[in-house]
Amino acid sequence: MGEPPCSGWTVKAVGALGTFYALTDANGDYEILVETGGDYTISAIAKNALWVPCPVIPDVAATNPNETYQADDLLFQKLAGCPLLSVDITSGNLRRCFSNNL
Repeated sequence: MGEPPCSGWTVKAVGALGTFYALTDANGDYEILVETGGDYTISAIAKNALWVPCPVIPDVAATNPNETYQADDLLFQKLAGCPLLSVDITSGNLRRCFSNNL
């Protein structure tokens, strides 16, 4: 309790009938519409390498159409307290240092 929700994370359900995706909302909740008649492994895709998933949640069996199945919470551990930074550097045309270049 007291942990901030993981909003805007991609969640996937993988099973024999396909792979299905969803995004978490502002509260960290998600809903994935899947094909019935299969077991699905639910997992979230970490936003970057600074997050590690905690224990794997049990598979969810979608056996009946038009029903809602509850999955356990998706938990992540933050490896570092700083953002993952990146820098892109570009340059215009480079010219030789001749005296007649303008």
